[in-house]
Amino acid sequence: MLNSLMLDIIFRLLINMKERSESVSSVKTEANPTVDYSDSSDEEDFRNTIGNVPLHWYDAYDHIGYSLDGLRIPKKSKKEDDIDEFLAQMEDPNYWRTVTDPQTGEKVVLGDDAIDVIQNIQKARYPNSDYDPYPRYVDFFTGETATMPVCDTSLTKRSFIPSKLEEQKVRLLVKAIKARKRLKEKMGKKLSKRTFYDLWEDETPKPLSRSQQWRLKMHLPAPKMKLPDHAESYNPPAEYLFTDKELKEWEEQDEYERRLDFIPKKYSSLRLVPAYDKYLKDRYRRCLDLYRAPRKKKMRLNVNPNDLLPQLPKPSDLKPFPTQLSIVYTGHQGPVRAVDVEAGGRYLASGGDDCTVRIWEVSTGRCLQVKKCAEPVQGIVWYPGGKLTLLAVASGTRLLFINAGVGNKQKVADTDTFVDHLWKNFSKDTDWQLPSDEQDCFLLAVNHGKTISQVIWHVSGDYLATLAPGSGSSTILVHHLGTLKTQIPFSKTKGQPRRILFHPTRPQLYVASSRYLRVFNLVKQILTKKITTSVSCISGMAIHPKGDDTVIGGMDGRLNWYDMDNTVKPCKVFRYHDSCVRAVACHGRYPLFASVSDDATAKLFHCTVYNDYDKMPLIVPLKILRSHKKVEAVGSILDCTFHTTQPWLFTSGADGFFEQLFKLFSCLLVSMTTDVGSNKAVKSPLSFLHEICGKKGLTPVYELLTSQGQGNESMFVYRLCIDSLVATGKGKSKKLAKQNVALNWLMMIVEQGNHRDWSISGQTPAEAKQFLERLVAHKDDEQGGMNGDGITKPNTVYVNVLQQYCVQRHYLRPVFTEEGMCGAQHDQTFFVSVELGEYKKTGCGRSKKLAKQNAAHLMLEFLYNTPEEELNASLLIEKTDDSVMVKWTMFREQWSCKVEFKFKFQSMEFRKSFELRSLKINQCDMAYDANFSLETFKNMDLINQIPTDLHLGLFSAICSELDLDYAMSEMLDNDKNVVLFMQIRSHPSMVLVGSGKTLEEAKLSVIFKFLIALQQELA
Repeated sequence: MLNSLMLDIIFRLLINMKERSESVSSVKTEANPTVDYSDSSDEEDFRNTIGNVPLHWYDAYDHIGYSLDGLRIPKKSKKEDDIDEFLAQMEDPNYWRTVTDPQTGEKVVLGDDAIDVIQNIQKARYPNSDYDPYPRYVDFFTGETATMPVCDTSLTKRSFIPSKLEEQKVRLLVKAIKARKRLKEKMGKKLSKRTFYDLWEDETPKPLSRSQQWRLKMHLPAPKMKLPDHAESYNPPAEYLFTDKELKEWEEQDEYERRLDFIPKKYSSLRLVPAYDKYLKDRYRRCLDLYRAPRKKKMRLNVNPNDLLPQLPKPSDLKPFPTQLSIVYTGHQGPVRAVDVEAGGRYLASGGDDCTVRIWEVSTGRCLQVKKCAEPVQGIVWYPGGKLTLLAVASGTRLLFINAGVGNKQKVADTDTFVDHLWKNFSKDTDWQLPSDEQDCFLLAVNHGKTISQVIWHVSGDYLATLAPGSGSSTILVHHLGTLKTQIPFSKTKGQPRRILFHPTRPQLYVASSRYLRVFNLVKQILTKKITTSVSCISGMAIHPKGDDTVIGGMDGRLNWYDMDNTVKPCKVFRYHDSCVRAVACHGRYPLFASVSDDATAKLFHCTVYNDYDKMPLIVPLKILRSHKKVEAVGSILDCTFHTTQPWLFTSGADGFFEQLFKLFSCLLVSMTTDVGSNKAVKSPLSFLHEICGKKGLTPVYELLTSQGQGNESMFVYRLCIDSLVATGKGKSKKLAKQNVALNWLMMIVEQGNHRDWSISGQTPAEAKQFLERLVAHKDDEQGGMNGDGITKPNTVYVNVLQQYCVQRHYLRPVFTEEGMCGAQHDQTFFVSVELGEYKKTGCGRSKKLAKQNAAHLMLEFLYNTPEEELNASLLIEKTDDSVMVKWTMFREQWSCKVEFKFKFQSMEFRKSFELRSLKINQCDMAYDANFSLETFKNMDLINQIPTDLHLGLFSAICSELDLDYAMSEMLDNDKNVVLFMQIRSHPSMVLVGSGKTLEEAKLSVIFKFLIALQQELA
């Protein structure tokens, strides 16, 4: 607006100047030598004659008005492009004073007078430089000139004081002269030479100086503003809006305490959003941040990632610790669930599901004593201190005290004397029980309401504690051996206790539930500490001998190390196990602790606990022991314990489930060699054969003889030749055929009696064959059977195993139910329960799938440990005449082979065909009674004679006549039509498909196809 006003004033001044003089001197330029502003000209006048009218009237037209002759005056062409403009700027000296007349579109070069007028207006002066706004006043009567104070004012005081700025300039000049520096600029303003630019110069980047490079390198960009979140939306979600309570709290808070500096509001549309009232304030704060906040360049540290890891010592420097399998203790006929070492370290006690307690000699592996119990043994502990040969055994619902009867005869006699002395305090009012003549295996017994899962002995030997889950307030009981009394320490237990331990030096009891670890002071009878663990469900616990640290194992395979005096969070977290941790043990003398898991591994760790509380414990992983086989249903390794004086580890498990052989393992301090049987037990026959051939420098030669069949019915035959000895083997795959031919070749070596020459373990050929059979059994476990078609895999899905277990034994189907979840969003634990009749087990995990697997695992473990007679009485399905004959598993296996049907069953319906004793068709005057004949059906005309609505009754009569069982499955196709599949049990390969808009139409369609196919079969 200001520019247009100035141009209008300028052109009006030019018009006035033209009117005053008939001719104005022209201005010469290089581009236009003479520009004539005279109105008198004999040549054609090209000036616009439209008058002083608004030009925006003609914005939509290609002309700007009409001439005196009524002709259209076309618009001038658009302005020149940027290149012409740039050239004119460089070459035309009057470019800066050239303007365009909006009326005529011509370029006009302003004269000096017009330039003065423009400059005066820009400087807020009067346009005419000669104009005096304050002329001197001459009095009319006296003729004297009056001096007015407006223009002739007196000098100010400031003008008499020397200028400090001039003094500073003089000081700088004097300094420069003294330093003999040449003045680069003179006092007056020196005009710089005009520079011209080459428009077509090659714009290749020139090398920068060091200072320029430094400036670019040290450039620190301003930090970006925080992006808006959902709360700043014009339509935020409901959870971001303030409630009345939150709004009141927000208003009462100070500005620096508020989480948000605005109140979120919700609008139905974007056009209803008002102007942002804090825009200027936000911009001002942003400017303050950019202006006042200092920026600092953070130097990157070139650190080697290996330097950030803790410097752990080498495992070889931390010996002694267990490294290999040494002795196998054989004798149990069931899973070995508990193992403990006597205080002197000479004897070992074990108990398992075969209802026996066995006493072993550690050094020789000889079984010294066998004590028979009435129920399976869940826990076993020796009397602490080694003064007595007394054992506390948790057998079913009873706690038994047994005299081991081994070792020093004086200790055995002292044990009997000690128990005889306890009889004096016996009272019939208690639950303590004395043995009868028939039950002479134990000295004392304590009855419980539920099955005892754990028994622990206090270090003093006078108190015991038992854990019987599901007993309510009697879940944890403390027994006083001196008075034969039982105490209930907790009137109510929070959660379901899973493990309990006495502190080795303090009067404290550790109680571990699913997620919490509670420490109780037994003297003050108060809760001293509560720890929320990070494992999904606690399954194992051990206390360090010093008593300041605790190790906890969980169902999710994690190990947590806690410093009980300093923090409630784990100091170390280990995730080395793939399955549930069954037990954790700490050595009493050596800095060692171990954990065993269902993944058939035992992990060994070195742990050094310092007396300095500011120093973290040193924990180093040492060894992974794989001496057990993996057993999916029960659990691979169930318990572990250390020797009291030697760095030996004892583990008990159920790895001989398939051979009915259950072993105990002791790992001694010996370096690993290739001659150890456990090392060979993990090899296949093929790999073992290649190993022994490599030692002798021989190369096995395999030859594929035949390959017959396709798919699941294929069969491969291989021939193996080594040192002129030939063997053959077959299998359903090439890999399996090679395994079998290698096994057959090794068997031939054993039969010839040359097994020692070929380094096959065993003193006799029978022992060598047993060794080879163990190789085959291990490989069968990995491949799922000898033929490779079994169901047992290394990572067995317990849900499938449970379902198959129930189907094979005709039990009720398991029902899984989600019980809920707990924990923060990033650390949630899910709970899933499985119900099987009247039995129910609950599993937990970090995901629903894992919780479901754990629940199925617990149910399987319960089923394996429960007598079959009891399960059959409560879970067995009664067979009746109307029972379903088509099994889901058979139907699924048959349908899994049909590759042409690639869909998932949305609903599965099994039906037993119903009998139709009388079927009358009145429309056709035909009647079919109980003596229905297939010969009559064979001659029927289903299309013309039998209406469609009677096909269902006819199909029922045929099913009754032939005693057919069938299965149907329905689904929806892409067009929302119902597709029905029917399969006859007696003809599994006969699958009929029908479709219709409704289920009834689909049924009639598939039944009609069945009737037509049956007629063709009968014909």
